[in-house]
Amino acid sequence: MKKFILILAIFIISLNAQEKGVNPLIMKKIERKGPIAKVFTGGTAKLSNGIAEIKFEDDLKEFGVSDVSEIKVVVTPLNTFSGLYITDLNLKGFKVKSEIGDKNAEFNYLVFIVKKVLGKIDFERK
Repeated sequence: MKKFILILAIFIISLNAQEKGVNPLIMKKIERKGPIAKVFTGGTAKLSNGIAEIKFEDDLKEFGVSDVSEIKVVVTPLNTFSGLYITDLNLKGFKVKSEIGDKNAEFNYLVFIVKKVLGKIDFERK
């Protein structure tokens, strides 16, 4: 539950920053104990017969991600009902599927990198 609240807070901060013309992806260093989340990418896509494949433009290894457990994905259907879920999550991308509702639904997605840190962390490329 704490991780969900943290991710939701980062999402809200990012939206507010975008409205003010600030790039939320420029979050250089954060000093904090415990898990931190960083918006990696996001966008809008559309299912085709109940499936969509999203490929990451950047290699997550360049951002220090070494395990799929450090990647969190949130999907939300737009203007329709669709039972969206994530499958085949890996360091190169993921698939979104739906077996109920609109099988050609358009949806938004957000991808977060979540890491546990004890000091400063830098999310820029290594």
